[in-house]
Amino acid sequence: MMKMDFLKKISSTFLIVVLASCQYEPVDPKVPINPVKPQMNVAGKYKMIAYNTTIETDLNKDGVLSKNQMNETTCFNANYITIQEDNTFLAGNDGITIVSDGIKNSLDCEYTLDISGTWELNANILTLNFIQNNKNFTQQFVVNKGTLTRNIEGEKIVSISNSNAPIFLNSNVELIYTLNN
Repeated sequence: MMKMDFLKKISSTFLIVVLASCQYEPVDPKVPINPVKPQMNVAGKYKMIAYNTTIETDLNKDGVLSKNQMNETTCFNANYITIQEDNTFLAGNDGITIVSDGIKNSLDCEYTLDISGTWELNANILTLNFIQNNKNFTQQFVVNKGTLTRNIEGEKIVSISNSNAPIFLNSNVELIYTLNN
């Protein structure tokens, strides 16, 4: 019995010493309890640098085929996306189309109104939401080190036929914008 009391006293003393030796560190309110990877900052003005198609064209008729339509026409040169820190955006989205004078078809730049809307970022996917002509649109871009890339399947593009006439074709398209602050 005496041995039992002795063991209880030693166990109790040991437990008190162990608990007393643990240091309590106060929680720093500046350090998150469950840290998460910070969201990347995508705010800034992005300029289109490539309008790549899977079909090569020679829109400027210089004899050189190109997959980057920006090498063939200046119609895309003013395209941009400005991402605001308040989760809104503004974008210029000009293109090229076929026009007719009633006798002959030709290529011409198609200037559109700027579009605006909201954006959200989930991991490295930037989603733009906007309304145009009373329809809701969503476009997604992959964000990678100051570059926005969007891939579109089956987009209508313009080209020049073998008989030198403008035509519409379906092609996959890759749009690339780079940060241009």
